[in-house]
Amino acid sequence: MYRYIYWRHFLLTIIGVFICTSCAQSIRTESQPGAIKGVLDLSNWDFNKQGVVHLSGEYEFYWLQHLFSRDFKKSKTPEISGFINVPDFWYGLESQGQKFTGSGYATYRLSILLKDKTPSLALKFLDMGTAFRVFIDGRQVLSVGQAGKTPETTIPQYSPQVVELQPVSNQIEVIYHVSNFHYSGGGAWEVVRLGEKGDIYKIREKRLTLDLILFGSILMIGLYHLGLFAIRKKDLSTLYFGIFCLIIAIRMLTTVERYLLNIIPGIDWELFVKTEYLSYYLAVPVFSLFMHSLFPKDIHKSVLSIIVMVGIGCSIIVVVASPKIFSRTLSMYQIFTFFCLGYGLLMIFISSLRKRPGAIVILVGFLVLSGTVVNDILDANQILQTGQFTHVGLFIFTFSQAFHLSSRFLAAFRTVEQQTKELSYTNQRYKMEIDERLQAELELLESEKRFRSLIETAPSVIICLATDHSIIEFNPEAEKFYGRERAEVLGKDYFEIFLALEVWSDFETEMKKVISGIPTSGFENAVFLADGREKTLSWNLKRLIDGKGQPFEIIAVGQDITQRKYAEEALRISEEKFSKA
Repeated sequence: MYRYIYWRHFLLTIIGVFICTSCAQSIRTESQPGAIKGVLDLSNWDFNKQGVVHLSGEYEFYWLQHLFSRDFKKSKTPEISGFINVPDFWYGLESQGQKFTGSGYATYRLSILLKDKTPSLALKFLDMGTAFRVFIDGRQVLSVGQAGKTPETTIPQYSPQVVELQPVSNQIEVIYHVSNFHYSGGGAWEVVRLGEKGDIYKIREKRLTLDLILFGSILMIGLYHLGLFAIRKKDLSTLYFGIFCLIIAIRMLTTVERYLLNIIPGIDWELFVKTEYLSYYLAVPVFSLFMHSLFPKDIHKSVLSIIVMVGIGCSIIVVVASPKIFSRTLSMYQIFTFFCLGYGLLMIFISSLRKRPGAIVILVGFLVLSGTVVNDILDANQILQTGQFTHVGLFIFTFSQAFHLSSRFLAAFRTVEQQTKELSYTNQRYKMEIDERLQAELELLESEKRFRSLIETAPSVIICLATDHSIIEFNPEAEKFYGRERAEVLGKDYFEIFLALEVWSDFETEMKKVISGIPTSGFENAVFLADGREKTLSWNLKRLIDGKGQPFEIIAVGQDITQRKYAEEALRISEEKFSKA
């Protein structure tokens, strides 16, 4: 029942996030018109009904030129370098035998045909590589960074913007001046959107709202997992996952709408780009460490070591090199990410087949994450134009991990409940045993008191000996008989003090019999008193055993038969005399 409820909540959350994302992205099913030979025909496009349009397609392209609207009105128009697809990089493209490099500057020109009486519109820009100006009908409406013709006159900058415009005719001329000397590739690499002002602002607000909600959610989940690690440091999965969530939260502020620029308006462009790259390059090895902590028996340490070394190595390049250098590693790292995703999917699938705890939930989340990462890589390389969805995949995967964690906690809670019941029963049983032992000890103490009273008041000599002949107890009658104090003889060898050497073996034999379990009665032997006199005692010997059944003490009760022995000897002598007479 619990498993069904959890799966239902998990799937409903995934569906809800996808619905919100679809709304934020404003995805439309009808095809978008594209520019052809520098002209985008929107004369049949109704912005009110059909919504926002992408300014994508073939732009006029003028390499190593910054041209203005007036330059195209001269009798001799500028020589075109060709037509270039937007969005895309200009690096590696060729025109008239000329191959464009990553560094340089250029002019993009697009003519847009509109319906008559088109309402107020707005353009939504994300960024271009890496500084640009925008002109509408010859008037500059936007400048991001400083688009120059040399590295010294160019200042790179990212700053997503919305530009409002009121068409005065049914044709608009759009010109971009784009410059790049600080990055491996340049160009108009992001989609520019055109639509009614309300729709454009809604797209921006919805995307920012979704990003900030996901940012806050992932940030809190990350801090929560770090708190769990602080409480229980043996579970490294919470540490790695917490760090991974913080890295992803930072990345969400540096991509698409780049909200970090609103938080820190004056942040250096190079520092910003390094932060963006590090949030990607570090996320891969940290995520791999997290997956290994969940499934250590399935993910090979050698593969993990390679992933960590590559990730850390590329991150070091980002830290020490300039963006123009380290940005060249991006394509290689994206291929490396494909390999990591494929290996991760294979290993998690194997883990699910082996019925590892939580493997199926993690597999579902990882499938979604992998799909969104692949989509974004293809989108970034202009192979697809579907938008950025990694943030959604990351949230779903994060939720799947939280779901897995809650399942673990539920199992742990059930175990604790069961163990609590068992412990309560055990405690009650131990309490009964303790009470019984306490009662037994009290009875034993009482018995010992009676035994002590009996020893102290008995008219017989009573001595307790250890198995090594040392004296353990010496009652008052023994003190009176031997003429020695109890404190004087305790712990000393009885044989050495009171027995003649020739009777040691006899007494030892009797003791061994007693230790073996055969009581001795009427055993007689001579002893020496403190004043040197010799007397004869008749002994009754019995052993005492401990809780393990091992003998540890011998009680010897002796009666003085010296006078009887004298009388018997006198009678014997008398009988011998009488028989001779």
